[in-house]
Amino acid sequence: MTTVALAPLLSAVLGALVGAVSVTLAFSLVILGVARYADMRRVGRVGAARAYGAVGVAAAVIAIGIVALGLVVVTSR
Repeated sequence: MTTVALAPLLSAVLGALVGAVSVTLAFSLVILGVARYADMRRVGRVGAARAYGAVGVAAAVIAIGIVALGLVVVTSR
């Protein structure tokens, strides 16, 4: 029977879970921002459209940053 070190395994599983949930949440906010931006712009609510557009752009930057961070972490090991 082989002995498996649980700490590195649990660390990898937890890191993957946190990464997956955070990217999913950020991309969901991108979709929300873009969809609401289009809706608000269509009905003439310029202020709300700008706010939702800003949410979409910020979430896109965050999602790209999370993916980039994940790639850096994976390639540095």
